[in-house]
Amino acid sequence: MGAVLLNMAAFGAVTEHIILMTAFVRLPNCFPATKRPCVDPLGNDGATLAVVIALITLCVLFLNTDYWSGVHGCTVWNAAGLLCLWLYGRNKLVYSPEEEFAVRHSTPANG
Repeated sequence: MGAVLLNMAAFGAVTEHIILMTAFVRLPNCFPATKRPCVDPLGNDGATLAVVIALITLCVLFLNTDYWSGVHGCTVWNAAGLLCLWLYGRNKLVYSPEEEFAVRHSTPANG
């Protein structure tokens, strides 16, 4: 049971890392006028490499059949959350204070 829980935690961490690195690459393109408090020395290349490594790690999580129940359970749970967000949440959510600041102080590049 412990190994299944560990793989579930790894699945969550890897998917979060993919989302964060994707946002790191995408946000400067969407909001170029927003000042960044720090700059990553590897830039977009480092973030892209991190996404590739995380995707490989995500695929490896599915290779061991002993842990499939936990990893597949996480996949179903994440898919259900995304479906709820798509059907209900995208029209009902409000900005967090950080998002409100970013939206007010930046102009989207792509409309």
